[in-house]
Amino acid sequence: MDFALTEEEQLFQKTVNEFAARALAPHARKIDEKQQIPTDLLDEMGKLGLLGVTIPSAYGGPGGTVTQATLAAIGVGRGDVSMATAVYYLLCTGWAAVLSKYGSEECKREVLPRVASGEWFLGIATTEAGGGSDLANMKTTARVDKDHVTLRGEKMFISGATEAKNLAPLGAAL
Repeated sequence: MDFALTEEEQLFQKTVNEFAARALAPHARKIDEKQQIPTDLLDEMGKLGLLGVTIPSAYGGPGGTVTQATLAAIGVGRGDVSMATAVYYLLCTGWAAVLSKYGSEECKREVLPRVASGEWFLGIATTEAGGGSDLANMKTTARVDKDHVTLRGEKMFISGATEAKNLAPLGAAL
């Protein structure tokens, strides 16, 4: 089996690495200190197709491969060693892939193009007091009753809460 990168993957890797060295690396300390990624960097990442690499083109994404998403994660991580942007990237890419596969058509059409562009962010509330971030053993439940949702449970951390709050209009963050 040949594990060599294709010509397209090599070009993508080069583009990501150049972006990371030029745009992320010089700002990594400031991103870490302020705990906020500048919106101009998110805009550029969106234009380069780095946010939600695997989001299908039908939903405003680049329709990239898992290999390309991996190459982007490595490049972004190199550019921002504080991990702020790398974690942001992984949350957007990972949860956008889940939403692409399992979300309702209405939700995909509303959310995914905005995630791909960098306008919105996908945060996640998985960490619980008794089990960490073990998705298979989450205890929190949600029950939909006509016009409201009842949540029962306890969360310890919500990854991306600040970014989702700052980027998405009220009520639009997932």
